[in-house]
Amino acid sequence: MEKETKQTNELALLRRIKKGDKKAKEQFVKENQGLVIYLAKMYAFTPDILPDLIAEGNIGLLKAVEKFDMRRNVKFGTYAYFWIKRFVLRAIIREFEVLKIPERYQELKDKVEDAKKEHMFKHGVLPTDKEIAKSLNLPTEIIKKLKRYTSKIRVISSDYY
Repeated sequence: MEKETKQTNELALLRRIKKGDKKAKEQFVKENQGLVIYLAKMYAFTPDILPDLIAEGNIGLLKAVEKFDMRRNVKFGTYAYFWIKRFVLRAIIREFEVLKIPERYQELKDKVEDAKKEHMFKHGVLPTDKEIAKSLNLPTEIIKKLKRYTSKIRVISSDYY
């Protein structure tokens, strides 16, 4: 009986939200905040990331409210779970973006770093890409590409590729 009343109340709120009632939207988000917190805690591996994950989960909850279709025979909580989880995981991926590169590229990166250090030691200034390429007998474009990719993304080497 209580479950039916809750579902009826939920559907009534969703109908009001679809009509543009902002207070109903706020109330609905507050009522479903527990699901956001539950999912954020599930994926938070440190306490300092939890507020960010809750914020992203709230965005997912709002997206679920916006996209939810009452005509389908699906409970809102089930539908919202998908959207909240999606936004929480995206936040984690954005925060800790890691690109796995093959071992041979990691070796090339190490050779470039060694060439830079050697040039700095000999000449006292940072080498240009052209100077690094010349010392390694490589085209300048390869050095530029390697520099571009490794400067933006934290890189770990991998033998799997």
